[in-house]
Amino acid sequence: MRNIFFILFIFSALKLFSQDSLSFEYVDRATYDYYRAGNWIDLVKIGEKAEKQGIDYYYLNYRMGVSWYMREDYMLSAHYFEKALEQNQGALTDSFFVTLLMNDYLQTKRFAKAELLKMYHPRENMRNRKYTKFVSQIYAEGGKALANNINNKAFTERKYYYFKEINQFKDLSYVNTDIQGYISPYMKYQVAFSGLSISRFMFFKEFPDTFQQDYVINQSYIFGGLNINYKNFYINPAFNLPGYNSDELRIVGMDSIYGRNIYDTVSIRARNVVFSLRAGMNFRRLKLGLTGSYSDIKGNNQMQLGAEVVYFPGGNLNTYLITQLTTRWENNVAYLVFRQKFGMKFASFLWGEMRLTLGDMRNFNADNGYYVYNTYDNLKSLTDISLIFVVTENLQLNFVFQHMLKENRVISYPSKFNPVLETTDYYFQQINLIGGIQWNF
Repeated sequence: MRNIFFILFIFSALKLFSQDSLSFEYVDRATYDYYRAGNWIDLVKIGEKAEKQGIDYYYLNYRMGVSWYMREDYMLSAHYFEKALEQNQGALTDSFFVTLLMNDYLQTKRFAKAELLKMYHPRENMRNRKYTKFVSQIYAEGGKALANNINNKAFTERKYYYFKEINQFKDLSYVNTDIQGYISPYMKYQVAFSGLSISRFMFFKEFPDTFQQDYVINQSYIFGGLNINYKNFYINPAFNLPGYNSDELRIVGMDSIYGRNIYDTVSIRARNVVFSLRAGMNFRRLKLGLTGSYSDIKGNNQMQLGAEVVYFPGGNLNTYLITQLTTRWENNVAYLVFRQKFGMKFASFLWGEMRLTLGDMRNFNADNGYYVYNTYDNLKSLTDISLIFVVTENLQLNFVFQHMLKENRVISYPSKFNPVLETTDYYFQQINLIGGIQWNF
């Protein structure tokens, strides 16, 4: 009896296996029938199952490429068309194949690949078009900032102490220009200049005298970077040169007779450097990369190392998620910074983006060193909401609402005979309103 049950079990298992196992002949016949009928969903189901079982040939990849194209998943469509092209270079003479693959590249803004493929396109206007121009994009933006006033809290804190130092943010104005283009189909450059004019308030109390000053910090940033792509690999070296200048009220010495601090306005000038590098690979709908940087901002050597995942759920640019986790080291202390970005196409004329950054961002740099947060106040969180209006194919307008949660510090000590510094941290909110315009060529 046991032998009969064992034989029945083996027979059932073999039957199930035979149902799940696909033959080349079945895959070829079924995918061809689905292809002719325009049944893209079932074609993809069989194609993915066949792929898992090691069935991989030109016509299957061709049909899979068309199926994903019809479902507007241009990334997976390009993936299968490229596999088909590796198996048969003769596909470059197929005008339908070339037209769809070319549109895959254009829909996902892979202009370098479109540039290399265009010579095979059946339409003359597509063959004559330049996709990797030396200047492909110019962007300019500017904005203002508002912040809640915490003077009352700062002045009330340790009101009767012998010494107190307050250095508070008031407002800022901001401008940025950015130019991007191609040096070759495989290499894209980006250069940018940013300028900030920051108004602050400085206050010293040394009983019974007080010293105060409204002053302006001018910060500039010169950014340069390369985006080098080869097959499915990418590498982005970049640098940023943050500049700083201001005339600030400072303690410059000690009176030897009375034992009191000496105050004077000090001219401060600095030019720092940020070197950064991003590298990774493209996997169908995913980009996986590593990021790193070195900087010497404010005389502190700082290192950053992070990982990022870029995911396109629909296989096109209509929706995207970017997740980054970065560790930075400064003064032998490690800090974590988390960033999440979500973008979506709402209509043919409107895009939206939202970004959240959390962590200790003192001297932190983001987006491969493009943004550098080298301010007096410690930035604790950053939320961006952007609306992008597509006016024409070559012109778009950007509107950005930015919320910052910052940490300010008051330094004091109780008496001349007890000069042990005590600190109190205050959180305040800063709102940035930014408008931009972008020209595409």
